[in-house]
Amino acid sequence: MRAREPMAAVLLARHRDAAADRLTVVAVAADEVEVAERRARVALAALAGPTDWSALAPEARRRAVRACRAIPTTGMYGIVDDERPRALRGDFLGRALRDAVEQFLDPGLTGVRRRVILGSGGGVLEEAVAQDPWFASGLSHPAGPADFEGLRALTEWTAACWSAPYAHDQPEEEDLLEIYHRYCIGGLPPGEWFTGPGTPPAPAGRD
Repeated sequence: MRAREPMAAVLLARHRDAAADRLTVVAVAADEVEVAERRARVALAALAGPTDWSALAPEARRRAVRACRAIPTTGMYGIVDDERPRALRGDFLGRALRDAVEQFLDPGLTGVRRRVILGSGGGVLEEAVAQDPWFASGLSHPAGPADFEGLRALTEWTAACWSAPYAHDQPEEEDLLEIYHRYCIGGLPPGEWFTGPGTPPAPAGRD
């Protein structure tokens, strides 16, 4: 029987509040998906209830950050509609998805078999993804509701961490963005890239 070819994972979550619309993108290399999913499930198992990072006690945030540092990803990209807060949701998401490809996902994952996994965001996010050729190709490998439970949770908690009211001066040990080897948050055009102490991509075979 032919072995299943590994696929990279691209996880998306959309959050909207009274201030702005936000898109969070987390990517994992094909040879790291299984390890990342397993470690994410273990790391985030203790965090229950609504994903509200600011509502967690400082010690709970520190424990989560310590546990999540071992999750291998290729990085995180966060985009906020701070340019036109009242823009049509579909318009912002379409532009944000294109920006994520150009600034974050290309060229590393272009031409690579990948699975696109949708988190929170409802039909508006699903519609925007289906209309973008780069992301739509990854939807041809559907994930069930129980698939990638750990990485979905990581993406949702990441989105909650950098969304308002995000304290940009919070201690590094309480900042979930610091688990990523590289990350960027900003508007359109993109913000500044940062390099964190998180686990960088590693060769295949690492556990």
